[in-house]
Amino acid sequence: MKTYSEIYKALSNVNVNDKVELKGKQKYLSWSYAWSEAKKIYPEVTNSVYENADGWNYHTDGRYGWVKVGVTIMGIESIESFPILDGANRSVKLEAIDQFAVNKAIKRAVVKALAGHGLGLYLYAGEDLPDATAVSDTSEKSDLNMNDTTKKWIADMKKQGVILNDVVKKIRTKRKLTTSDVEQIREVYDALP
Repeated sequence: MKTYSEIYKALSNVNVNDKVELKGKQKYLSWSYAWSEAKKIYPEVTNSVYENADGWNYHTDGRYGWVKVGVTIMGIESIESFPILDGANRSVKLEAIDQFAVNKAIKRAVVKALAGHGLGLYLYAGEDLPDATAVSDTSEKSDLNMNDTTKKWIADMKKQGVILNDVVKKIRTKRKLTTSDVEQIREVYDALP
């Protein structure tokens, strides 16, 4: 039986950058692509939807809804919950939930559960943090020079599909960055088409 680290290593080595799609400002990985890649490496991969006590395929707190799914590879399960969202990525109120929205949430949760096994995990780096690319100590002096050359380099990285966190990591290998620097980089990155 494979260990979690072996599964993680195999799936985290899959480069999904060319399959990332944009919906507004949100980047996401198609569930069909993610599932296909997982099946190529682990044909026995399965997913399951956790039902609530009433047998529904979603859960609710009385106001909003979410789904809970598990993806199992070689006996190791990664479980994810995901909110039921509308087309603008806002939580759907309970009375407006339909099975189409539930199905989309299930597919998104499967992708995130696969990320828990390593597939495309880097796409979610920092999503739960107030500043996804914040640096350690703001008392450090910055040596970032945000000139046209740096801006062009950031633009080139974005055109190549490099996500913001990876752009910051690349700059960090050469420069000391403060939180303010990271915010400048984010502004330049987000302003680009």
